[in-house]
Amino acid sequence: MWSDASGKSRNIILWAILFLAFALRAAYLIQLSGTPYGEMLMVDAEVYHLKAMRILEHGWIWRGASYQAPLYPYLLAAVYSLIAPSPEYVLWIQVAASVATVWLIYLIARRIFSERVALASGLIAALCGPMVFYSALLLKPTFAMLSMFLALYLIVRYCTGGSVWLCAAAGFSLGAASTLRENLLLMAPAFALWALAAVRPLRRTAGFLAVLALGVALALSPFVVRNYLVEGELLLTSYQAGPNFYIGNSPESKGFYTRFDFARPNPEFEEADFRAEAERAMGRRLRPSEVSRYWFERAFEGFAEDPWLLPSLLATKLALYLNDHEIHDNYNFYFMRSLAPVLWAAFVPFGAILVLALLGIYCSLSRRPEFTLLYVYIAVFSISVVAFYVNSRYRLAVVPALIPFAAYFVVQGWRSFIKWGWAKRFVVAVSAIAFGALVFMPYSDRGIHVSEFKLGVAYQRRGELDAAAARFERSMAIVPDYAPAYNHIGEIMDLRGDRPGAMRMYERALELSPDYAAARLNFESIRSELGKVPETSD
Repeated sequence: MWSDASGKSRNIILWAILFLAFALRAAYLIQLSGTPYGEMLMVDAEVYHLKAMRILEHGWIWRGASYQAPLYPYLLAAVYSLIAPSPEYVLWIQVAASVATVWLIYLIARRIFSERVALASGLIAALCGPMVFYSALLLKPTFAMLSMFLALYLIVRYCTGGSVWLCAAAGFSLGAASTLRENLLLMAPAFALWALAAVRPLRRTAGFLAVLALGVALALSPFVVRNYLVEGELLLTSYQAGPNFYIGNSPESKGFYTRFDFARPNPEFEEADFRAEAERAMGRRLRPSEVSRYWFERAFEGFAEDPWLLPSLLATKLALYLNDHEIHDNYNFYFMRSLAPVLWAAFVPFGAILVLALLGIYCSLSRRPEFTLLYVYIAVFSISVVAFYVNSRYRLAVVPALIPFAAYFVVQGWRSFIKWGWAKRFVVAVSAIAFGALVFMPYSDRGIHVSEFKLGVAYQRRGELDAAAARFERSMAIVPDYAPAYNHIGEIMDLRGDRPGAMRMYERALELSPDYAAARLNFESIRSELGKVPETSD
């Protein structure tokens, strides 16, 4: 038993957990690197890489206000300049960062609970599927979690007898996290309100607020200064908030990322498209802050026109946020397990952590500052995600805060449950079962066809045409009206000299999507050779 183990034995167990966390993430990265996906950067990952390369080419100030959270491309550029311009080195650093986050979760749980709960927390974090999944992808959630939970740990240390100057470091770490995930900036005022209610005496509260604000300001200042130099505006991080709010709160919104006719679903083009649409509507050139404000106003106009829009969207997004399913955007968690089977070993899902954590919170309710700090973080972070739109990587940063409570219930909280009277046990058990049914409610996700298609594109770029065609055919079998798959099958036929077959595929793609530019270009390039008039011409 952990409770009977010596300090040395507990250290051995901790190091074994950290080694497990590293081994699992390293094996995942190695497996993924051996697949076509390891050679292909998807959407946001490609944009971050390109931005890093532009920073190296054009200078660290570069041009234009930040549309996305600004820090991650600079981190990539720093690694590229110090080692080599290859994502491989960044991904190994992210693996280390993910293991460090496991360690921070252990430290937080030890401070607020016990050694046994802390070790259980570390084990759950080591085996948490979503945490492992994002550690080897060129995306920012892993660094954002590390920064945010370093801040939380430092504040927890302060609550349990540490120096107030720990909060300056916590503020800096929180500010850094906000430049990786903008909604984390909401934690600064949330933690300020928490301090006013939870930290005593008042002199100690004032010291906490002052040094926390100083740390946040220091972390944000380089990006505030940069945005002012290039645009003449005081932007704390970026100006994507308005477009993102509209994506999740328009009449067309579905609760997750929603595509619009005027905007290409890629950050490389999304910024220009949302700006162009706002400027077209306003009839003048807009500053970045005005672009963001325009899309907020458009969303609120929709709420005014349809009073049911906001509550219905919030209910939909809350259900998606609580559901165990990992809603994908760039990379599909479930599809990636077929490419990197070691992901199956990261078997602890979000849903199990959530249900156990809520039971743990109920069994351990406390007014101690370190407990209420985590309550505030979980609540405010969850609200900030649901207010915009939901996907797996946006939700991920709540998981490390839930894990200590889940571990507490598994290790000792269940004993409180047994001691309750039968009526209370019945109510809690029925509530937990009902909530669990909601969390694990099957989610219909047709998006796997996009992952099959992207893998086909990766094979096509490598010249493995048979493997590419097989993936495109799988994509069409899942969703028969997916135009890009027909277009790429046509390209393979074209490369093999089957011009009539290619023409039929291009025609089908254009029937499904008349504005599909790539299919139109491919069609027109061989139409004259075959002497055929397009049936889908405008």
